[in-house]
Amino acid sequence: MKGDDLVAFLKTIASKPDHVPTWGRFSVEGMRFTPLLDNALANYIATAQQWPMDISGAFRFDPKDGYLDIQELELTNLRLGKASLSAELTLPKDTNVQALTQGGSVGLTHLRFRLDNQGLFEGMAVPSLAAFQQQLTGADDPEQGINQLRGNAVAALQILPDNQIDAESKKALLRFVQDLPHPTGFFTLDLAFDKPLQIGSLGLDATQLAQTALASAKISVSYKAR
Repeated sequence: MKGDDLVAFLKTIASKPDHVPTWGRFSVEGMRFTPLLDNALANYIATAQQWPMDISGAFRFDPKDGYLDIQELELTNLRLGKASLSAELTLPKDTNVQALTQGGSVGLTHLRFRLDNQGLFEGMAVPSLAAFQQQLTGADDPEQGINQLRGNAVAALQILPDNQIDAESKKALLRFVQDLPHPTGFFTLDLAFDKPLQIGSLGLDATQLAQTALASAKISVSYKAR
C-alpha cells in the first residue's frame, strides 16, 4: 500500500529501538491509500474513489511473557464508514524490533474485525477482490469473478462444523457473504485460537493465511443491516 506523505511518515520511525515498546498509540489524519495490484484498472478505480481517511491505533506489550495486545487499529471516513481491527498475539520473550522485522515468530490468539460500511468496503476491498479473482481464474468479467468468489465462500461456510461456529454466527456470516459486493450496516468477525496461529510460518500468502485461520479458529459473527 502507499499513502500521501507516507515516506515522510516512515522516515520519522525508521530508527528501530533495541526493544519493543511496552505501549504506544498513534493517529494519522487525511491519509489516502492505493492498492498496488497487478491490475492498472483496479488501481485506478480504487485511487479515484478514495476520500481522505483518519487512522488511529494503540497497543501494549509485556516483554516478560511476549504478550502483544493491539487494542485497536481503526480506519475512519466520515463519508464511507469505518473499519477497525484488534488482536492478541504472542511474541518471543524479550524480543527486539530488528528480530521481528527479520521474520520473527508471531502467534495469533485472538482477532476481531469490525466494519460499519457505508461504501468503504466497495471503495477499498471490492476492486482488490475483483482483481484477485481475475488473476486467479482468468475471467475478464469482474462481476463474474465476484459471483464465483461468493459461491465458493458460501460452499465453504456451509460445511463448517457446529463446534467451530454456532448457528446464529453461521447465518450472519452467510448473509454477509451473500450481500457481496454491497454488505450494509454493521459486521463483526471474531476469531479465537486455542493454539496460537503462527503467522510467520505461513509467509505473506493472504489466501493461505485466511484458509488456515478459518480451519482452526472458533468463529463468532454478527451482522446487522443499517
